[in-house]
Amino acid sequence: MSDTGHSTELLAEISQILKDMAESSEDLGADLSANPQVLDNHMVQLQRMDLFAQTLSQLATVLATEHPDQAVCEVRLDQLRHQLAAANVAAAA
Repeated sequence: MSDTGHSTELLAEISQILKDMAESSEDLGADLSANPQVLDNHMVQLQRMDLFAQTLSQLATVLATEHPDQAVCEVRLDQLRHQLAAANVAAAA
């Protein structure tokens, strides 16, 4: 069991599912970006899709680690890092 009360195996499986979803989202974005018309008409949406994939990937990493506090500090997306750090502080209070 982890500190969250969830089994390590469950957290690892959830993390893998999130990583798979991130990879699928990245692949879809790349496929759509290969079409110049889609790229011209939907650049903002494609960028949001990329952020979605990055967020899933970062959450998967934090979820799977034995040291989530350290993993939160290493999150590359500023808003997500701050959001997770704030949740960590609130949980410790």
